[in-house]
Amino acid sequence: MTDRALLSVNDLARVLGISRRSVFALLAAGIAPKSLLVGGMRRFRPEAVDRWLAEKEAHADAVQRAARAD
Repeated sequence: MTDRALLSVNDLARVLGISRRSVFALLAAGIAPKSLLVGGMRRFRPEAVDRWLAEKEAHADAVQRAARAD
């Protein structure tokens, strides 16, 4: 078990620099970091958020390389 606390929707919004509404929009679209419900509250494992951000960065890098290749 990790000693890093689970993140709330508010925490994730702060980390990403977006609104709570935007976090819920990402969830509704199925493109948010993997999450779980704890006591009816949406929570995010910090490791899942880190992986999700790394995937987004890798995708952005690939798109930029492809654009330069054209």
